[in-house]
Amino acid sequence: MRNKLRHRIGKRDPKAYWELPHVEGYPLILAVEAFHEDGSLGFSSSSTANYLYGIRHTPSWDDAGNLVVVSEDVAQHEYGGKVIPSGFFNLPETEYISAVLWTNAGTVPKFTRMALAGPYPDPDVTMLRFGSMYDPDPNAHAPLPFAYIVGDPGTPDETWGQEAILFHNPKAKYPIPLDLFETFTEGRIESGQYLDIMKGGFVPFMSMSHLIDGRGHRQAAMSFGDAAFEVLERTYARQDARM
Repeated sequence: MRNKLRHRIGKRDPKAYWELPHVEGYPLILAVEAFHEDGSLGFSSSSTANYLYGIRHTPSWDDAGNLVVVSEDVAQHEYGGKVIPSGFFNLPETEYISAVLWTNAGTVPKFTRMALAGPYPDPDVTMLRFGSMYDPDPNAHAPLPFAYIVGDPGTPDETWGQEAILFHNPKAKYPIPLDLFETFTEGRIESGQYLDIMKGGFVPFMSMSHLIDGRGHRQAAMSFGDAAFEVLERTYARQDARM
């Protein structure tokens, strides 16, 4: 994102993105997705929020078992000997970046799931979707697991905005209206605190798909889903241990 901020177009009269005639005076959104290593699509958006706003949240619980979240400022990030300043939205000229759109689901499996659950069902295959979702318990620190057969009655409807988060720049020169995108989760700073505005009852943080064909494909998918759910359930139960 810092490279996009610094990039200039044209040799004779180099211009930043927001200075181009078709962009100048309009909101500008940077869209990002992590493909930097195997398994990176399983990461949540929390590290992106930390970098954009220069914050870090630490959980603890009081004697009554209530979750207490402490927010602290982060000055820099270091990885592999490289150090960069934190707080992207605090950098010079980022007022021209209205928001950053993050997702870990802009992939072929999403298109396949939406096709199978919608206009193109295929009786010769079964697709399983499993992953982690938002836990509405106000004292929860870890997500909930989920697993379901794509297209089955009563399963969640998948939208294009699922697993996508629009991080609003609090200093944007051309801000994005909060409800412009109906299904995106929206991150913003309110009264000095970071908030996620979630839409809908089913809010997945990450998911994976498993497509099975051949004889007994449905039963095989259901068995795989049961096993995946149990692993996720044990993993998140350990993460949610009260500290």
